[in-house]
Amino acid sequence: MDISNLILTFKSDLEKVEKNISQFLMGDIHVLNRVGDYIKASKGKRLRPILLLLTAKILGNENEVRYKLAAIIELIHTATLVHDDIIDNSEMRRGNPSVNNVFGNQVSVLAGDWIYMTCFNLALKERNFDLLEILMEVTLKMVEGELFQLDLLEKIDITKKETFEIAKRKTAYLFSTAMKLGAIGLNYEKSLLEKLGRIGINLGMAFQLKDDILDYIADEKNLGKPKMRDLLEGKVTLPLILLLEREDGDFRKKIERVMKEKDYGAISRDILLKKLIDSGALEESEKIAMEYGERGIEEIMDLPENKYRDMLIEIGKFIVYREK
Repeated sequence: MDISNLILTFKSDLEKVEKNISQFLMGDIHVLNRVGDYIKASKGKRLRPILLLLTAKILGNENEVRYKLAAIIELIHTATLVHDDIIDNSEMRRGNPSVNNVFGNQVSVLAGDWIYMTCFNLALKERNFDLLEILMEVTLKMVEGELFQLDLLEKIDITKKETFEIAKRKTAYLFSTAMKLGAIGLNYEKSLLEKLGRIGINLGMAFQLKDDILDYIADEKNLGKPKMRDLLEGKVTLPLILLLEREDGDFRKKIERVMKEKDYGAISRDILLKKLIDSGALEESEKIAMEYGERGIEEIMDLPENKYRDMLIEIGKFIVYREK
């Protein structure tokens, strides 16, 4: 399942978002423009802007500010990825060399900071306290998520509850924000923002848990980065947590060695994948991701009935069943 047809439906809207992104990434400093050009050339699915635009369409929100907000939400996501790649020492992103690999850590840190501050400056100009509160909250949650994950790196006893909290803070809250921002420009009840937020949390959780699964099973070409990279970065995610619950101390020691040595010498990728499959850990992870997706879709059904609501349901299905 893909969302290529849906993206075509929003082609003109997304072109306006891209125009805003290009304008927002232009600075007075040459190196920032070079980083901005590189980021634009290696863009992702634009899933978060699509969620925002779809939500606006579902609610009948035709306010032009939605294009600006969609660009802001994508740039916040971009700044997060830039910083994540520095922290993780990642060399690839979306099948291309990462920003830090091309420009170095110093430039990348400052470029990420500049993008964040640009986003808040743009939001401030709207003079909308709901908007500022939503953006401040999500940025705080995402930074907390990164710190929480760093504190748990290379710790093999991470719990399901802890990995869910990381997923919520690092990914799901931004999905939630994208959904909420689709209502900005309307007169809305607080209950609507709460509902949109819950939908976004559930879709975001499904997305992140599916990402954790794909790290083990996806084709590297589709994944856009080396396979089984999370464990080499010291990240014990849901599939491995479930497998560790079923394995003995010797296996745990092998996993600890992989994290410490940053190499699959203690246990091969093929053997680890076979264990994940045979134990049912991958299947259970898929089930949990699907449950989050289904909860999101269930709440989407309460939104105004129109073709855009049906498209959002398709997004929920894409998130759960995607292969990259």
